[in-house]
Amino acid sequence: MSTSSRGGLAIVRGKVIGDPGKPVAGWVSLGKREPQRWIAHAVRIHADAGHEIVIEGLGAETIVPVSRAESKWRDLEGTELAQLCSREAPAPDVDVDFTTAVVRGGDAIAAWGEVTDHGYVSGAGEQGEAFRGTTERGITKLNARVVAIGDDRDALLDRARERMLAQQREDEAARAKRKAEPPTPAPKAAGRPKADPDYVNRIAWNLPLWITLGGLGIIGAFAATTGAFGEGLRSAAVIAFAPIALDAVLLPRFRIGALAPPSLEIPFIGLLLAATGVVMTSYAIAVGDISPSSAAAVRVASYVLAGIALLALAWLWSATRTRRRWVAMMVDAPPHEHPVRDGVWGAVDGAFSSEVMSIGETAQAYGAAVKDAAGIKSRSVHSEGFANLSIESPLRTAETAHHVRLADAAILTMAKLDKSTGTDRGIRADVINARTPVRVVGRTRDGTFVKGGEASLLVFAGGIDTEVVTELRRLHWRHRIAIGLAAAGLAALAASFVV
Repeated sequence: MSTSSRGGLAIVRGKVIGDPGKPVAGWVSLGKREPQRWIAHAVRIHADAGHEIVIEGLGAETIVPVSRAESKWRDLEGTELAQLCSREAPAPDVDVDFTTAVVRGGDAIAAWGEVTDHGYVSGAGEQGEAFRGTTERGITKLNARVVAIGDDRDALLDRARERMLAQQREDEAARAKRKAEPPTPAPKAAGRPKADPDYVNRIAWNLPLWITLGGLGIIGAFAATTGAFGEGLRSAAVIAFAPIALDAVLLPRFRIGALAPPSLEIPFIGLLLAATGVVMTSYAIAVGDISPSSAAAVRVASYVLAGIALLALAWLWSATRTRRRWVAMMVDAPPHEHPVRDGVWGAVDGAFSSEVMSIGETAQAYGAAVKDAAGIKSRSVHSEGFANLSIESPLRTAETAHHVRLADAAILTMAKLDKSTGTDRGIRADVINARTPVRVVGRTRDGTFVKGGEASLLVFAGGIDTEVVTELRRLHWRHRIAIGLAAAGLAALAASFVV
């Protein structure tokens, strides 16, 4: 039989009504953390019994099987189904987990659920020609619990039906336990910068590069003088890691709204200590400043320290990878046409008419200076953080102004306020104001730049009174040089084990 029922529950089977292959119901999504975008929550079928049934109430867990495909967004955004996810669309180069549970016209279907309506239908064709034209009561509406599609629909339906009740109980328990997140406290106004602060442009010059080049020059001269090329290569390798390590702590990373990324002090200090140990042990081996009995142990220690430096570099590289990817994305983003069209990916350059971001801390020193055991004077210092970020603000361009929802954006600024406000007070903060040039990359919705999926709204601010395009490219090349030196360091470290 095409239908069976007991206690208000029934199974129906048939073919989906609609143009063959055209989506008529179901949902699509860009991943587990993204919302489901629905085509429709109901579908009509020609039941095997010969009449039409409406299957309604399709929900998030109703349709099986669910299909998943990993792809870059640029390869999907032109398709009909992907357009349903335009609100959370990420940047073109971001990988997405495109998930679909779609019912199409002509699909073979089996559904299990609660019968919500009966009606008089034509006689069941399966009982023979003699019964055609007669009428009987049959199912006309079904509130679905499970809908299975495809040639193996019965097997899929059976497996899903067996676990459905248990799964529903688990979902209800999870929903009961889920609580709303506590409201974010209002940002403190204390310590807001004044009208004429002292600013620092973090990329005005590449200090880590000059440190590295100087260190490599010294190591090269030492290796050429002593002939200790293996030790020289090992020392040069860890010094070549310096640009990535120093930029990890000297340069900011993208913050999501007012939320700062976690500190990288632990891997940085680990790499610094390990690199110092490698240089010292390599020097001791090169000049013979160790006894023959301990030479092997010192060499092993040098190798171990080099390994620690390599692990710390991997940590720092991974933690700053997002900044490098997103900066490269902003450099390559095409300019928006004027006027900006909703849903189109691109970049606009301009400046805000006033200060829209100031996030940092104020420091206050208390009490008289006290000498420690080493004779160094110190005072108690109290720091208090503050976060001033406009939820939404207009970005002025040569043609017009575009509203940007900063509260949801990924923000990176090279402008830093570092100002003394008295003998015992100071302010340090990341800022974006009327003098910082800004590039915004993303899509507009109803004329406003808003966030959708990952990396879909990026904001970069250059140093005070600079050109945003120049600053962005400078940072991009700084990243490339650091990666190139790190790669050369890895090659030198490998070579040091053979030379």
